[in-house]
Amino acid sequence: MNFIRRAIQSVIVRKGKNLLLFLILFFIYNLVLTSLAIQSSVQQINMDTRESIGNEVILEFNNAANTDVNEAPVNVEEATSLKTNDLVTAYNYKSAVPSIAEGFSPVSHTESTENDGDSIEEHFEQPNIYIEALLFSEYAQGFERELETLIDGRHITDEDEKNNVVVIEKNLAIHNDLEVGDTLSLKPLHENTSHPFEIVGIYETKQRPDPNHPFFSLDMSSPYNKIYIPYTEARYFDDRLTEGLVWEVVFYLKSGKYIDQFIEDARAESPVDFGLFHMYASDDLFSYITGAIGNVASFSTIMLYIVTGAGAMIICLIIMISLKERTKEIGILFSLGESRLKIIGQILSEVIIIAIIAFSLSVVSGQAISQSIANYLLDRELTVEEEVPLMEQNMLITESIERHDELNVQLSLPIIITYAFSSLFIICIAIIIPAFMLLRYEPRSILIKHD
Repeated sequence: MNFIRRAIQSVIVRKGKNLLLFLILFFIYNLVLTSLAIQSSVQQINMDTRESIGNEVILEFNNAANTDVNEAPVNVEEATSLKTNDLVTAYNYKSAVPSIAEGFSPVSHTESTENDGDSIEEHFEQPNIYIEALLFSEYAQGFERELETLIDGRHITDEDEKNNVVVIEKNLAIHNDLEVGDTLSLKPLHENTSHPFEIVGIYETKQRPDPNHPFFSLDMSSPYNKIYIPYTEARYFDDRLTEGLVWEVVFYLKSGKYIDQFIEDARAESPVDFGLFHMYASDDLFSYITGAIGNVASFSTIMLYIVTGAGAMIICLIIMISLKERTKEIGILFSLGESRLKIIGQILSEVIIIAIIAFSLSVVSGQAISQSIANYLLDRELTVEEEVPLMEQNMLITESIERHDELNVQLSLPIIITYAFSSLFIICIAIIIPAFMLLRYEPRSILIKHD
């Protein structure tokens, strides 16, 4: 083990070069530790956020991948073959369709709708009621996220299939003096035939008309004019929705953390054509809550790759320069019978000794540095995103779900272990080229060249 003793002595004697190597390793290790700590913190936040905002996975037509194909509804029989998956706790069908109030009036929120309605309707009668046709109305996003509460009557269930029943909002009921047990009529856009529906429930919403809504000029955009009917009755208002077809199938999982696994299972097990259809989670709200820290995590990942590669190259160059300056020493060791592997071991030991010191100090300073870098990056992301307007109603953001604008970075034992292996990996990569240089050396030629 003489080469280890020589390595220790070399570290002590060559203070200048070793101090430079130490500073570079200390800088690299802090950046690597920062990247790993940020990624770990973001992963935990993402898991917690998935748990808090819901466990929904939606199956629908993939418009982005099928721009040259007419939009197609989902076959219920094919989709619900996944309901037996162990990760699924419940499922729902959903079709959103517009309609026209017949014999009652919608709750209007704009003067222009009232004043200009007659002239427009001479040519085209505008939709003023927004319908969500569901298998279970209690699983609607509004009820799931506590934006809507049933205050009278009951929800729509699977027992209401092919029954003309409806759940309406409280303001619409008050505006038309309606109550549970009364009947209202709805007319589709494509024909002049009205369909009667019995009111079986009344709910109250916390949402308000949103001026930023793209269809704000239409009464249909008001949350007060949203009603729920059985999914089978959507056929009255959209002739593409024949029996057994819906626009969306929603699956509710045991936990939000199983979303990716469920989508993989669905692609492997389901008869659904995933060339036409796709599955996705409720990414609008998830992206809103975690968007800024997600960008920080992406940046930290890129930084990790760049620092690892650049760091290994810089250390490699320093070692190569050091080897050229120590040619005579290496030649003497060769001539004394020292093996190439032991000389490589000495060089590696020197780097490892300096790396251990840099590693230890970076663990001490890493918490403060990681938190400072994370705060700086997050502040920049939040500053940029403040310029982007968001439609709160469409994203169904509740007061109980807050956006993440803080990133608490913590150094845990798994992070430090991963960090140690990453540090060792950088050193091993950096020593490869110098090691090949040493393997090519011949003792006699080294001493002749030096003389």
